[in-house]
Amino acid sequence: MRLSEAEFLALMGKDAPPSKKKNKYKNKRVYVYSNGLAVEEKIESLGKPVMVFDSIKEYNRWEELKLLQRGKCISCLRRQVPIVVSEEYVKDGKTVKAVIYKADFTYLRGEEKVVEDVKPFDQKTQKYLTTKDFKLKWKIMQGRYPQCTFELY
Repeated sequence: MRLSEAEFLALMGKDAPPSKKKNKYKNKRVYVYSNGLAVEEKIESLGKPVMVFDSIKEYNRWEELKLLQRGKCISCLRRQVPIVVSEEYVKDGKTVKAVIYKADFTYLRGEEKVVEDVKPFDQKTQKYLTTKDFKLKWKIMQGRYPQCTFELY
């Protein structure tokens, strides 16, 4: 039986090296610095990134939306906007925290309020890859905020 490095170190009484958590859909993060540089790896010499995107697709969509805003096709563009799915409440004397969803982007398209989330698209199934939690929050928000248009990109 072959042991992994972590198992071997555990047997030897040593701590395993910290594991890097992989992204759910193997996305690569994009770090944007104050000088405008956008890269997939942190660069310590440039300081703290001013923006971090969960995927290259999300970063590219941000850039597209900024162009659409500059061309006056959309307005009021914002990213990582918290939206209340369920209010905080008290049950049996204990406070139950509100459920908050962070929209990748929100903007106005004319008078239409758009909430947009970027998800990977599976070519085989022709569906966006989403979790059960996401699907549930998405449905609740659509019922709670009928004045908004909810879009996956």
